[in-house]
Amino acid sequence: MSGGIDVEIRRALVSDADALLRVHERAIRISAAEVYGPEQIEAWASPLDVESSRLLIERTTTFVAVADGRVVGFASLVPSSAVLDQLYVDPDAGGRGVARSLCGAVEGEAVSLGLHRLTTTASLRAAPALSRLGYEELQPGERLFNGRRFPVVEMARTLG
Repeated sequence: MSGGIDVEIRRALVSDADALLRVHERAIRISAAEVYGPEQIEAWASPLDVESSRLLIERTTTFVAVADGRVVGFASLVPSSAVLDQLYVDPDAGGRGVARSLCGAVEGEAVSLGLHRLTTTASLRAAPALSRLGYEELQPGERLFNGRRFPVVEMARTLG
């Protein structure tokens, strides 16, 4: 898909937990499958549940992107560590400016809290998009998750 879509960015509500779970799982199972193997995808997606989505909303500053009345993406900020913790976009809305809008909301919130720099651990799927949004690669890395190793990229962006 090409061209932007009209999205409303707002703070996530606990009632959005089901929608976050749907976006999260679709992004992993469809989009991330382009860069990770089937065993990695299963390890990443299988432990997802509504409760973990609720906890994300309650414990971080989470924003959702809503298009046509449906949550199509989310991003979260952990202010205490200045981390862009999560960024997921439904594959049907990918490449249409949703990640840019979500990152803009997270970065605006970070600046309002007096933060000057954000870091993130990006999947190989997210790293190119984050690079286009001004994040620079610090170093390649690896994450062990649910018994599987995942190559990742440590990234950062100076705000302001």
